[in-house]
Amino acid sequence: MKPTRRACWQSATTCRAGGLRKLPPTKKGEGKNKHRGVWGNTPNRMNKADHIMEQSIKKRLAFSLLELLAVVTILGILAVIVLPRIGSTIGIAKEKSCFYNRATINSAVERYYIEHSVWPANDLSDIGADPNYFPEGIPVCPVTGVKYKLNAATHRVNGHTGGKGGSHWL
Repeated sequence: MKPTRRACWQSATTCRAGGLRKLPPTKKGEGKNKHRGVWGNTPNRMNKADHIMEQSIKKRLAFSLLELLAVVTILGILAVIVLPRIGSTIGIAKEKSCFYNRATINSAVERYYIEHSVWPANDLSDIGADPNYFPEGIPVCPVTGVKYKLNAATHRVNGHTGGKGGSHWL
């Protein structure tokens, strides 16, 4: 069902709600700017409360200070909840990356031993100089930023000990 235009109780010059056409003057001397302003329960008539509500909705063009304060508060609460989780996730990712780097370097050390029958230097300079092992260079620990070193007794890579991520790997 199509919505019908409703009549307004204000003059046509001040009313923006209905946009009805102007009527000619009546016998009682009403001006030609008057709408069909009959109060009643007919579907095409508008009561005064409906008109005031419609006018206030149309005049409202901005948010109040209280609404903006509520939105900023909610965003602040969300930031307090989410940001620590992101920070801890980054630390865990760095620790896992360090573990992966050490496993890759240990594999390269064993391969170097099999190919050359001698263990590489403790500072891994032998493997770092050969582009067959690490063409982009030996990675550094993402947690501490320190270069990996080979343990002379075990011939395994030493990991970080309690770096920024809080892990105690060796």
